[in-house]
Amino acid sequence: MLPSHLVVHISSDHGTPGSWPQRALQFLRHAGRALRTILGAPDYEAYVERLAAIHPQTIPINRAEFAAQHLEKRFSTPGSRCC
Repeated sequence: MLPSHLVVHISSDHGTPGSWPQRALQFLRHAGRALRTILGAPDYEAYVERLAAIHPQTIPINRAEFAAQHLEKRFSTPGSRCC
């Protein structure tokens, strides 16, 4: 018999908690977040997390207002685009 610290436990979930649909959904969320970062699109979830960490008493604006503010800021600055 092997000592317990040498025994390898094999599991079907590959060491990741949760079912495969949950892991797939988590992967898609991370992929979407990465894609938005690459494209320069606003990340509402990151905004809400940061606001809660820095100013917990402040109520975050809704997703539509956040997107509108981001677009206004991005396209209202003259000379910020090359073409």
